[in-house]
Amino acid sequence: MRAILLLLAVLFAAPAAAQIAEADRAVLLDEAFADLSAAPDENAAQKAEAEIWSIWFIGPDEDATARLAAASAAIRAGDAVSARIILEKLIETHPGFAEAWNQLAFAKFLLGDPYGSLADIDAVLRREPRHFGALAGRAQIEIRLGRRYAAEKTMGRLGAHHPWMARRSAIPANPPPPPPPI
Repeated sequence: MRAILLLLAVLFAAPAAAQIAEADRAVLLDEAFADLSAAPDENAAQKAEAEIWSIWFIGPDEDATARLAAASAAIRAGDAVSARIILEKLIETHPGFAEAWNQLAFAKFLLGDPYGSLADIDAVLRREPRHFGALAGRAQIEIRLGRRYAAEKTMGRLGAHHPWMARRSAIPANPPPPPPPI
């Protein structure tokens, strides 16, 4: 709820306010992840998840937030090519913006570039190791590439940050041990 109120304040505030100081972002994310971890049921988990996404979608400045929103709208409209162009330009000016990398990974996935998507997911996870969306995307790509054990390990990482999302998945959150060498 804190992030939703913050997002509303940002959207209706003066243009220069459409950002979150990095220290404030870290505190808000830590609180939201604590809420997610302690969620007693799926509904509470979904509220915490929405709060986290709302924080992730606020860029380092108003322009970055607006460009990310434009790219996301392009993806929703089925125009992953335009989204990719917007996101690549956004990342040139804001290479630390984890959600821009995540959306770029998604656009590349939609464009049939799983290896480019995986590289961008790595960039996301270097900036935000708890990014459950990137982890879920990585697991899906790993499955499509026939890397079942890698996908199971990724789902284990996902479960550490978002146990409710891991429960919704067909991939077990706790992978079995690797098979013995032959």
